[in-house]
Parts: sequence; structure tokens; C-alpha cells
Amino acid sequence: MPPLPVREIALRSAVNVGGVAAILAGLWWSGAVTPIWHATLIGVATFYLLVHVAPEAIFRLQSMPYTYQARNNFGPRAFELQNLTYAAYHTHWYNHATHAAFPLEAFLWLLVATHFGGPLACAALAALLVAQVFSFGERRFAVGVSALWLAMAAAAVATLRAFGAEAYPAAQLGLVGLGFWRFTGHWVEPLPPGVVGNRAFVALRETPLDWRLLRPMLFGYLSEFSAGLPFRLVSSWFFVVAQQLGYRPEGALSWEAARVAAAELHRSGWSAHPTTAAVVTAARALEPAPARARGIPPLRSESREFAIRLLACDQGASVWLIAIAGRTLLFDAWFDDPYVSGSQRFFEGHRIEPPRVSVDTLPPLDAIVLSSAEQDHAHPRTLARLDPRVPVFARREAAQIAASAGFESVTALAPGVPQALFGGAVSALALPGYGRNLAILLRDDESGERVCIAQHGIQERWLARNASSVFRWQFAPDAAGRLVDTLCLGVHTTRLGLRGVPSWLLGDAAMIVPDPAESAAAVARLSPRRVLFSHCTPEAETGFAVRHLLSYPNADDDVGHAARVLGVSCPGVSIAGLPAPAVWV
Repeated sequence: MPPLPVREIALRSAVNVGGVAAILAGLWWSGAVTPIWHATLIGVATFYLLVHVAPEAIFRLQSMPYTYQARNNFGPRAFELQNLTYAAYHTHWYNHATHAAFPLEAFLWLLVATHFGGPLACAALAALLVAQVFSFGERRFAVGVSALWLAMAAAAVATLRAFGAEAYPAAQLGLVGLGFWRFTGHWVEPLPPGVVGNRAFVALRETPLDWRLLRPMLFGYLSEFSAGLPFRLVSSWFFVVAQQLGYRPEGALSWEAARVAAAELHRSGWSAHPTTAAVVTAARALEPAPARARGIPPLRSESREFAIRLLACDQGASVWLIAIAGRTLLFDAWFDDPYVSGSQRFFEGHRIEPPRVSVDTLPPLDAIVLSSAEQDHAHPRTLARLDPRVPVFARREAAQIAASAGFESVTALAPGVPQALFGGAVSALALPGYGRNLAILLRDDESGERVCIAQHGIQERWLARNASSVFRWQFAPDAAGRLVDTLCLGVHTTRLGLRGVPSWLLGDAAMIVPDPAESAAAVARLSPRRVLFSHCTPEAETGFAVRHLLSYPNADDDVGHAARVLGVSCPGVSIAGLPAPAVWV
């Protein structure tokens, strides 16, 4: 970590010391220290039994139970594993600060050992810690840390003799309070692989708030309390501090190298590094599916009307596969329920029918396009299960979600700015939809054919103002005056029903998807050869927003109504309706 200004260090120290003091004072005055201490020791004993007997069973609770196994705490390979996982789990300054009490906790454990077994037990524990640090293969580092362990052991014996029986309750208070404080440090860190079905690390703010998050939250205290045992992460912490003071590793992975490797682990999961991949057997189930299709019709056909082919992955055509210029694109990524807007109490949606295509049956992807940052377009759990090597093109907010999911190449799209894909084989143009959404126009530059997927419509007023400046060069109208060959258009209406606030005052914010009558003008301007309806997935919705703010019509009624309106308003346009799922059109 780079050096910090003195004022910054002082401020952070004051904040963290105050936090520890508040926790310890609360425990002391509540009289809850001893019951919590006994319950914690029972929980830790059970935890250590599970990590040795059935680590896969708690992988989704702790993500790295293998680092607690005895065999993974002795030897050079174990030291590298500990240093890698320490770097991966600790990236935020607050989390680093909560772990600064490791030496104090190690001293308190030596005090506990002395309380129960006298000086002999304290010496035995110190000898075990000395043997451990010498097993790491860092001789100069081992000599210094061994001297520190022996000094701590002597201080623990002297402290117990000086304060007698009062030292043990103080040690209980310190270990429980500091363990909980260290646990709070992980609240600012990304969720590790496996916790909510994610393969890579996922930012907590991008994760749906559901009951599965309670499992690691409740289990986290035991995990962090166990991590503070003197034979666990204390040596890795000493190793980091030693390097900040000028120590150069003799053969072990340096802190800077560990941080670089940790960044790759965040993007690709535990299997991204050989040392972590060797122990995390449960992570293999979360790897991307093999790059082949299972049950998906062939991408190419000898006779077809359109050069660009489309496949609706679900019943309501909310997720699409696009075959264009010999490439396959996934348009929007939502295969996992639920999707949440704000919080579950505000809005939560579930498909009534599961998608006909899943992450496991996807063909090899050449790119992913995300039209919105909402979870029914850019679902964090779905993205975490896709291959992070696939390039992503997305609205700016959705690009941030993709980057958090570990994708290596993410390009933000802005309305009206052309973007070349695959070396110019495909051109992309983003158009503003309603709400916080984009419509994406794709052009096969060899055939000249164009498809536009507008899950939340296209703002006709923007088209009217910008058509002459935007639709030029490769996006200029064809000989028939068409700007689009195939338009996949979202049609169902979702109006904000705020009491006392008329929709005309809210303007574009009053809708997430425009009414078909409002879409007709945009369709007439684009002059597509055909219109396919999109984003009409039958859903079961719950939450405050559904009852009080949003009014959801029936999707089937919307499709029928849209077909009638567009049929009258846009003569000459083929209204193909809602495509059959998992069938190329």
C-alpha cells in the first residue's frame, strides 16, 4: 500500500479506535461477554471440524474454507495461499484498519493459553508458532517474527502474574470485540465467489438483497474470529508490514505480486491462479460452461431472408442471441431470478416461465451488449457466470456492473456515437430509449443489413432532433429510405402513477416503456422491414413499487394492442409479433 499523509493516518486511526471502543463498551456494559465467548468457542470448534471434514458444504458460506485446514497453514505453498487470499479479501482501507489489531489478538490468545495451562502451555503455543513461521521458507523473516512470538509469550506470562484472574475476562472482551470489529471490515469488500452463485468477486451494491446474503453475514463472525487465531493470518499480516518497512522476500510471493494476482482473482474467480485453484475444488462448478451449444439450433442456414438472425432466449423476448457477420452476440443478460430494483421491498420480479436458453446452453459468445443497468438487462449473478474474456459493450452504468463482474474488456456506449465491433465487421450505434435505457442499432457492414433492439423503445423527440447528424455514413438510409431492417421493440406500458403528479409533468420519466401510439412515430421514421415485439416477459412482481407507483398491464394484451396500433399507423411494415422462444428468425 502506498504511504499515507500523517493527517490521513491520524483521521483513520481515530475513526477505527472509536469504533473498537464503542463495540467493547457495549459488550462490557451489556454483560454479554462471557455467554458470547462460550458460544463463539463452540461455533469455532464446529467451524474447524467442518473445514476439514466437509469444506465443499460450506463453500457458499465462507468461499475459502480450505485456508483454515491445518495442511494449508504450514509450508511455502501454504504461505503463498495465505498471502494470495489475504490480498484478495482485503482491498479497502477500512478493512485493512480492522485487521491492524492482529498482534494484540495474538497476545491475548497467548494470555488465554497461559490462563488454562500455565507458562508451559504458553511456551508450547509459542513453539508451534515459531515452527510454523520457519516452515514458510523465509529465513530472515522467520527469525524476526520468532523473536516477536517469544517476547509476546513472556509478556503474556508476566501479565497474568501481575493481574491474576482479572486478565482472563479482559482477554475474552478483547477477542470477542476485536473479532466482531474485524468482521465489519468485510462489509465494504466485494462478495467472494460462490456466495450468491457468483464465479468471480461481485460488489455488494450490485448483488440482489435476498436471504442468501444472510448466510455469509451470520457465518462471517465465526470466520473472522477464527482468522484471528495466532496460527492463521497473523503471519501474512506481519509479512505485509515487514515489506512496507523495507523487507525483501527471499522466495515467497511479494505483497505487490500478491495484489496483482488478487486483481485477477477478482475478475476471474479462484481458479485464475494455480495456488488457489489447487485447493478450491468447489469453484469448478462455477466455471463458465464449455464453449459449445446444447439444444440450440444451428446459427447458419443456406436459405434465409435476413443476413442477421435473431433468437429470443425466453418467452417474452427479453434476452436475445444475435448472429451477425459470422459472430454471436448476447443482447442483455438475465437468466437468473429474481431481479431487484432498489430493494426487494421496493420491487422484485420473477419470470412466470423459465427462459428456454440458459447460461449452460449458450453457444460460444463473441460479444455481450447490455442496454441498461437494471437487473433484468444486466443481472449481476448472470454476468458472474459468463466468460469474463468476452468483450462487453454497454450503457455506462451497465459497463460498471460488467467491470465489477470481472469482465476484462468493457466499452461504454453513448447515444449517437458509432462504435466499431470486430475490427469493423459490425458497426453499433446507441439510441436513447425511455427511462435509463438504450436502444442498440447493429449493422453488418458486409451485407449492409441493420437490426435495432429497443427493449424500452426509442425516444422519437431525440430522433427528430438528431436524425440528420447521426444517421450518416454506414448508418445512412438505404435506397428504400430504411434506417433499420429489423426492429425489436418493447411495447408494454409502465407508467409512474405518482398521486397528484400528472404524467405530462414527468415527461420521459413517466414511462419505462412507451405506449404503442408513441412508438408508432419512431417506427415510421425508422421504416423497418419487420417489427418483432420485445421485452414482454410475463413476470410475477412484488414490492412497494408495484402496489403504489407502477401499473403493469397484461403483456399479452399489450402485444395485441401494439400490433393493431402499428398496423394502422405504419402501413407497409411487417408486424411479426412476439417471436417463438429458442427459434432463429
